[in-house]
Amino acid sequence: MRRNTPWITLCILRVNLAAADFTVAPTVGPNPNPEVPLAALVRFTASAPVSTRVTVSEGSRSWNVVFGAERDPAKGLPLIGFYPGKRHEIRVTIRDAAGKEAVAPTPLEFDAPPLPADVVEFPPIMVKTAEPSQMEPGWTLLSIRRQRRGGGGGARGGGGGPPGEPVFTTGYGLILALDEHGEVRWYYRSANRTADVHRLRNGNIAFVTADHRLVEIDLLGNVKGDWYAARRPQGSGTGTAVDALTLHHSFEELPNGNFLIVSGELREIDNYYTSETDRGAPRKRQKVMGDQVIEFDRSGRVIWRWSAFDHLDPFRIGFLTINQYWVVRGFPDTLDWTHGNGIFHDARDDSILFNSRQQSAVVKIERPSGRVVWIFGEPGGWPEKFQPLLFQQEGVSEWPWHHHAPSLTPRGTLMVFNNGLYKTRPFAAAAPDSDNVSGAAEYSFDAKTRTAQLVWSSDANGPDAVNTFAMGDAAWLPKTGNVMVVYGSAARLDNRLPSSRVREFKHTSPPQVVYDVVFADANPQPAISWVAFGGDRIAPLQ
Repeated sequence: MRRNTPWITLCILRVNLAAADFTVAPTVGPNPNPEVPLAALVRFTASAPVSTRVTVSEGSRSWNVVFGAERDPAKGLPLIGFYPGKRHEIRVTIRDAAGKEAVAPTPLEFDAPPLPADVVEFPPIMVKTAEPSQMEPGWTLLSIRRQRRGGGGGARGGGGGPPGEPVFTTGYGLILALDEHGEVRWYYRSANRTADVHRLRNGNIAFVTADHRLVEIDLLGNVKGDWYAARRPQGSGTGTAVDALTLHHSFEELPNGNFLIVSGELREIDNYYTSETDRGAPRKRQKVMGDQVIEFDRSGRVIWRWSAFDHLDPFRIGFLTINQYWVVRGFPDTLDWTHGNGIFHDARDDSILFNSRQQSAVVKIERPSGRVVWIFGEPGGWPEKFQPLLFQQEGVSEWPWHHHAPSLTPRGTLMVFNNGLYKTRPFAAAAPDSDNVSGAAEYSFDAKTRTAQLVWSSDANGPDAVNTFAMGDAAWLPKTGNVMVVYGSAARLDNRLPSSRVREFKHTSPPQVVYDVVFADANPQPAISWVAFGGDRIAPLQ
């Protein structure tokens, strides 16, 4: 018995040193969710728990994806970022707890589907400039919309349109990821028009929809969270109800995992305006929509609420207060007083920047009190009690008008997307469209002396300038200091080529374009206009 013991021990040792291996060979198949077609699942089983490295190649381009041992490959390992219409080779390597590796002997092949050819279903994309060595690393995540040519929805159109237009516009949304060369590497086709979009800290993607929801999906398009405004015109939903009338435009994920989002509040006000151009027009009792900013947790519980009606002046109006924006969204005979379209949470002091498009104002809000700390924007028309909160601009530069997407840069400056519309308030004469150039605008400011100055802007009047009637985004990019600009519902100043576009600028004087992608039909009079609501620069979805 003693003579056999070393032999038995050696056999046991040899068994323990054997590397984990495949018990069922890897296979690859398309994503079962057709809403995200540029994705696939690799499946296999192994003789022990393993980590997995998947190498994906297309021609000379390749990338690796690593999955930890906690992932069950039998349930499918997701692969993201295929090149549309291309064949990809996939090699699978597993590694056990002892560090032993095994390589699947046969590489897999996956043919990624091409992009939809129908110009009604997918936007034409033209890459004018892409200089990856000069750009912020990562991919560009965008929220894309469509509308028929002449179908309304712009700032001056008020959202009207021919029969069937609401279904055509609100029944379509596209979340799109472009790589550093402007190539489509991932997209999600939504059955509802999308607004603000961000990648969450857990890696999922969340976006606001036209039916007053905040939706969270994983990278395969599977819904992981769905919150809706409990008092919305559409009624109850299948997700989680939030005590709100609307959820719209813009949101942020807070450090505690809750969501901050723009909502709405409807009040009836006596002796209210009926005209934006005639100061003497008769007044009457009007339904007026003002904005709220709310914080809610993942259970839908509202943690904090701020009301513009309680802190601003509803009788200070801007152009487009009297329009059809809320009417076509299910609120009959309702005016659009504040039109909140952007929020920014400053974690340094837990304050919020709230952007009111109709007021052409950025409002800093203290939390949790809700006190207004300051108001940045053209200072005319505010009652006396607001005067200590207002800024006075230095130099000869002009205020932003009807702007979007406020944020504070690492330099302590304020960045907005300046739509540049009207350049005045009722009841003065509005500036013509040919005077309105849209783009990013950066302001230095001193909150103590209430002074501010324009220190940088991305665009100037010229042959490539655009006028963005609605939407738009501007973001400081942290690694390079570049600025990404999304032009929303834009048109060239000569009005010959409706389009939307995203650009990245070097923060220089004059600004240098290092990335320029246009979403537009080459036809001078296209049937469809494509609109980029806004976007982010994110890590590659791989």
